[in-house]
Amino acid sequence: MALRFFLIFFICISSFFSFSISGQDNVSIREYSKEFITYPYSDANPIPSFGKTYPYYRYDGFTSSSEKRLWKIVEIENEWLKIQVFPEIGGKIWSVVDKLSGKEMFYGNNVVKFRDVSLRGPWTSGGIEFNYGVVGHSPSSSFPVDYLLEKKSNGSVSCYINTLDLLTRTYWTVEINLPADKGWFTTRSFWHNKTGLFQPYYNWVNTGVKAKNDLRFIYPVQTSYNTMEKVFHGLWILSIIKTCHNGVI
Repeated sequence: MALRFFLIFFICISSFFSFSISGQDNVSIREYSKEFITYPYSDANPIPSFGKTYPYYRYDGFTSSSEKRLWKIVEIENEWLKIQVFPEIGGKIWSVVDKLSGKEMFYGNNVVKFRDVSLRGPWTSGGIEFNYGVVGHSPSSSFPVDYLLEKKSNGSVSCYINTLDLLTRTYWTVEINLPADKGWFTTRSFWHNKTGLFQPYYNWVNTGVKAKNDLRFIYPVQTSYNTMEKVFHGLWILSIIKTCHNGVI
């Protein structure tokens, strides 16, 4: 009887550990390069501008002619989601694919098309973009940032992106974490001011989605603000989206 109990106990424990190990193996992280049609920008203006972007150089030249270019991709993936991060374009989450449906959760752009939108000039649409600093699309939004990859003891994987913002001399870091056994991912932000001086506390996340006639944006908001500091109620957001039938918001 004791031997039978021991064998049943051993089988249960073995099954538990086998399940735990296989669960951890269901999540992966890898780096590779992929070719995208790219509309590049010019070399930097060699004359510094002593305005709101100093000490950054600005890029003023853009083109309607495309070229093929390799971009580095960090890909984290589990049974439900495949996430692509572009460390050479501000650490942007470029694509999130729901593997069960095969559809993009946001706007996965198949083209890298830079236009004069950000503080330094170049900006491209799509995905999830992280902005820290003074105002608008931050100086790092279309430029390389540092990154670090980690496999955690709980089975999840993380991609950390970070850089030094020269306008404020502050460091920001975003952790993009994908659990091994969940159909969602999380982001965690850390912003460090070591200057000893007061600095602007400006942070926003810009997310692109494909706008169609059937698009609905549901968010539990009671009051919204625009850049002119006028107050609108939550229906204001819905009214904007209803007017955007084509393109990306």
